[in-house]
Amino acid sequence: MDKNTEIVVLDRGFTRNQSNVSNAIASARTKMTTLELQAFYQTTTLINMNDTDFNEYEISVNDFSRALNIGNTNREQIIKLCKSLLRQVFEIEQENGDYTGYTIFSRMHYKHKEQVINIRFNNDFKPFLLQLKQFTKIEQVGYIKNFTSKYAIRFYTLLKDYRKMTYRDFSIKSLNKILMLPKSYDNYTRFYLNVLKPAIDEINAKSDLRVNEPSDFKKSGKKITGFRLYFSYKNDEITKNKIKAVKSKYKKLGFLAFKNEKIMIGDNIFTINEIIYHEQRYKCISDQNENILSTPFKNKMEEMIFSGIEKLQNEMLKSEKKEKVELNEFLEEKDEKEKKRNFAKMFLGLNDSENKNIEEETEEQKYLKFLKNMKAKEFRFEYDGKLWQFDDFDFYEFKIIATELVRDEYEDLKFATTMHFNAKDQEQFFKMVDTFKNGYKPS
Repeated sequence: MDKNTEIVVLDRGFTRNQSNVSNAIASARTKMTTLELQAFYQTTTLINMNDTDFNEYEISVNDFSRALNIGNTNREQIIKLCKSLLRQVFEIEQENGDYTGYTIFSRMHYKHKEQVINIRFNNDFKPFLLQLKQFTKIEQVGYIKNFTSKYAIRFYTLLKDYRKMTYRDFSIKSLNKILMLPKSYDNYTRFYLNVLKPAIDEINAKSDLRVNEPSDFKKSGKKITGFRLYFSYKNDEITKNKIKAVKSKYKKLGFLAFKNEKIMIGDNIFTINEIIYHEQRYKCISDQNENILSTPFKNKMEEMIFSGIEKLQNEMLKSEKKEKVELNEFLEEKDEKEKKRNFAKMFLGLNDSENKNIEEETEEQKYLKFLKNMKAKEFRFEYDGKLWQFDDFDFYEFKIIATELVRDEYEDLKFATTMHFNAKDQEQFFKMVDTFKNGYKPS
């Protein structure tokens, strides 16, 4: 043990509900089971991410077992879990090809006589739990502990990692790598039925998220290679669970449970330092030593504090929703600009300065240049669920000629039917060009 390591005795068990871990963990590879993932996220609630060092924690076997819904009399099961947690790793691969595996815990000491477990995180794991600037915030680990599927846990944390968004795009290839699935799960139908659908159903039934069915599919030929998940928060559920957690704490600790809780009174937000009884009145004192609430009745003080917590929670959720809308609008605008830049670079052979010059051309000049380059570069696009290759065009007859590409039994692309796509006027013709441009598929 490190000389300066402090042993923190958890005489009240796990008292925090929130887990903050590095974004890298949500998309790291791991072979952890459902119970091991639940144990990991539960133990991370012990960590203050602003700390610079890990402590060692001591918790009773009874509290540890109850938190994870396992029998506290089953010594073999508890020791087996401790052993497996010591062996588990998160594997992280960088874009440059570098690979690093991190063991999570350096110590899991089950003391049979004392009926306690000592837990210490591996120092190499500090970058993922301490001094975090960006992190995945799990407000209630209770949701994770309710899941029976490890895939529900993984997708829940992957979506929580995008908590200020309303959707996340996924590549099936990347997911198969992260979730360590067999090669056969490259097939979307198999992946959807056995992994994605059960995970979505469980998240919707047991958590604060509402996840839609996958949409906006990405394809390579007829093969689905990616999809988008839209999700939203069940705000009523979040507020209800926040109040429930504070009330549970209040039953154990009384007014001490409110220390450091933030409340909203009017339009102002305060942090509670203490509740005192002075001159026959209960007084709520803020961390700035202000008397922010006062009443002669204890139950009235409780009521005002819970009301202030609920009001703040609702205001935060409202503000977060507004942030999401603004962020999504910004990203959609950014994506559209990026799409135009990429198209100009890839199909017109233009650099950024030339791309600016094209804005000064007439609409007819722009589209004629597009079409000439689409022909020269044998532009491929997806339309009506099929893959096509651009062959030729007639600018004045409002016509585009393209050939369908199909895969043979060896999955090689072969030319099939040639089609003439006709428009009735120039406006419809330009819209058709835009549709084909937006369906671009790399060769």
